[in-house]
Amino acid sequence: MPRSPLEYRRDTPSTCLPSTAEGILTYFLHPMSVKIVLGDLILLTQWPIFVMKYFSLLLLFAVPSTAYAQINALGLATETTENSILVGHPIPDDDQSGIVYIYQYTGDEEGWQVAGELIASDATAGDGFGYQIVANGEHLAIGAPSMEGTGGAVYVFAQNSETGDWEEVAKVSGSEEAPIGGSVAFSGATLVTGGMTGVDSTNSVSVYTRGEGGFEEAGILTHENVQVADLFGSSVAVAGNGSVYVGAPGANEGAGAVYHFANHDGQWHGQQILSGDQENINGRGLGVALQVVADSMLFAGAPGIVPNIQPTAPPPPGKLVWAAIGVQGLEILQVLATEIGGFDIFGLGFGSNNTTLLAGLPVAGGQMGSVWSYELDMDSMQWARTGTIEAGTGDQLFGMVISLGDNTGVISAPFTNLGKGSVRVATMDGESGEWVVSDPLKTGKEVVLISSGAVDCADGVAGQFDCGNVDLLSYMTIEDLGGGDGIQANDVWGWVDPETSREYALVGRTNGTSFVDITDPTNPVLKGDLPLTEGANPNSWRDIKVHANHAFIVADNAGEHGMQIFDLTRLREDSDTPVTFTEDAIYDGIASAHNVVINEDTGFAYVVGSSGGGDTCGGGLHMVNIQDPVSPQFAGCFADPSTGRAGTGYSHDAQCVIYEGPDTDYHGKEICFNSNETALSISDVTDKENPVALSVAEYPNVAYAHQGWVTDDFEYFYMNDEIDELSGNVVGTRTLIWNVSDLDDPLLEKEFMSENLSSDHNLYIQGDVMYQSNYMSGLRIFDISDRTNPVEIGFFDTHPIGTDKPGFEGSWSNYPYFPSGTIIVTSIGEGLFIVRKQNIDI
Repeated sequence: MPRSPLEYRRDTPSTCLPSTAEGILTYFLHPMSVKIVLGDLILLTQWPIFVMKYFSLLLLFAVPSTAYAQINALGLATETTENSILVGHPIPDDDQSGIVYIYQYTGDEEGWQVAGELIASDATAGDGFGYQIVANGEHLAIGAPSMEGTGGAVYVFAQNSETGDWEEVAKVSGSEEAPIGGSVAFSGATLVTGGMTGVDSTNSVSVYTRGEGGFEEAGILTHENVQVADLFGSSVAVAGNGSVYVGAPGANEGAGAVYHFANHDGQWHGQQILSGDQENINGRGLGVALQVVADSMLFAGAPGIVPNIQPTAPPPPGKLVWAAIGVQGLEILQVLATEIGGFDIFGLGFGSNNTTLLAGLPVAGGQMGSVWSYELDMDSMQWARTGTIEAGTGDQLFGMVISLGDNTGVISAPFTNLGKGSVRVATMDGESGEWVVSDPLKTGKEVVLISSGAVDCADGVAGQFDCGNVDLLSYMTIEDLGGGDGIQANDVWGWVDPETSREYALVGRTNGTSFVDITDPTNPVLKGDLPLTEGANPNSWRDIKVHANHAFIVADNAGEHGMQIFDLTRLREDSDTPVTFTEDAIYDGIASAHNVVINEDTGFAYVVGSSGGGDTCGGGLHMVNIQDPVSPQFAGCFADPSTGRAGTGYSHDAQCVIYEGPDTDYHGKEICFNSNETALSISDVTDKENPVALSVAEYPNVAYAHQGWVTDDFEYFYMNDEIDELSGNVVGTRTLIWNVSDLDDPLLEKEFMSENLSSDHNLYIQGDVMYQSNYMSGLRIFDISDRTNPVEIGFFDTHPIGTDKPGFEGSWSNYPYFPSGTIIVTSIGEGLFIVRKQNIDI
């Protein structure tokens, strides 16, 4: 998968981290009402090191595309009632309407279980229902902002006093001029709602009052000084006296503002009452989130970043303003901050129940996130920190969305599982005073896959999976691989023991590496687990290669991980149960890295996409001598600054070979074919102290030059672009076929378009056969004997959920080089597939 290159100055250590989701993943996150486009849409600034560290967070506030995809994170809004938890899922899938799940506690054994669902009475696919959820006594207001900027709606539900069921009793519709459903506040008889930041270009919010006949419009709130860029209406709140507070985080050149409106004799009058740049706040993005507490107190978040505004300097630490609502306005009582220093987006997600406050730090722990708890001193009216609620395994941006009841907090991590989202419940233990955190909530709609032995592909099906000319030998779930809740699979490589001829799969997980003996492919055996480096962070990206019977393992977005080195001959040891291994050595010349490339003929490793410390080499080739595997030595850097999105020569992946192809000028040279985000880069790295850039080749409709492989005769290089399908640049999975007969002048000879629509990821070539891992369509096998006219000859769909479309679920990678003909395939949420191609004449 791609990662972003914005770092990268040679010999400049940094703490850069990649995005937590890749490609164009669009979300709508409560409470910001902000459209978010994540992935490798690069945000170029004057301070690339900082941008890279928090790239995914910065993109929360940029809107470079109007294309929507995978807007399906669970928990974009949550709420608590007296005996229930409500969790929004605005767009579970492209063809589904939004859902609000109702959870109730069923006891210590079962925990929180789904007790019901709410949908709109006029539900339609993509309606966004559940984007906002606000409880008001025995009523709920649920926002459904228009994804097309055409008005949106708010649905009101009342609880049946006899059955306890929630029943829809009213719907309020917006208009293109006054959109609603993106921000919602509901108190007493007053309902206030605004549009969706990033979708609706608006500078107003609407007020409705509830009467015997339903809800009637009571006014449109705006101010003469408000501009569209102010993002007026990003958040709203209603005080006990009926006054309305409106956040405008883009006002005052991004410092933000809070407006106060009061109704006098049927007329609304408003003014700016707080500014983020005032001396006692000194924050940025004030008004991104608001909450009224006990009818007479107000929280206003200033997380340091403004929705939809590209920062031009490192954002300041986040702040949370605590103020008393008085006749004369707001009296600031306290400005909470973490005092950690640096960007933390504190003040974005928070929730209070009058005396307890939970406030998120979503980027803590390498973007896993955490939540700080506070208690209010009623005498001083000051908040004092009481503890920390840590993220669970696999969580990403835990604490982005928070709601809090009496003793129950609901905490979302919307980027978990590559944007599927997860929600946990934190409950205060009355005896210890500690917060106890649940496992992620289940919706009851999860597809459960079970381990499988051998199943022949017949009539297009092998067990639970669609197929064509590819038999399933066995299937191991993530749990079978030693993973648990929230753990995903990623990279895979293979090793054949030269003494025993036993075959092994080396499987990457978000928290380590699994070693599986697949010598009998119908009965795989988990030999053991190598956890990620001590002190490193679980991460979505792990890459594994092999040289001299040692595995070399890197991880991205992992902090101080380095390159783990593991002696694979240790797998010969017999054990009745899987062994938890430790690495034999760690190369600490880098911290995090996206991929590792190895030329086994020369004994050199090329670490690419390095960040977070050490010599990052601009994100290009960080060359390491591994001829003595457990004593690796730094050998040099190569990066072509004419490539990569930040102009630093960032390489996402590469293949390095001893060249014996048709270009006789380079016979016997060590040549690297580099997929550099924006182009194909070819380099001669024979002399590690003086590597040479040979050529750069660009291509039409580039989105993200991701990875590729050269043919055995060195005449052609097949490359994938991971994002082009999702960005709409092309229709159908595209493979770029380069004629590299002249290394100084590679030519794009063909853009091969598959009939399948899924995004491509990793591909490998053996002889005249190409094996592609194409995410949602799984493994795809092509005959490339006619080099520019590939023909699909087999497939195995590892992701049996939904349709094959662009996106980042399904097959991550494959390894087709075992002498036995066994092929191993990883699938992100599914695990390890061991398959074999049926005998096909090609």
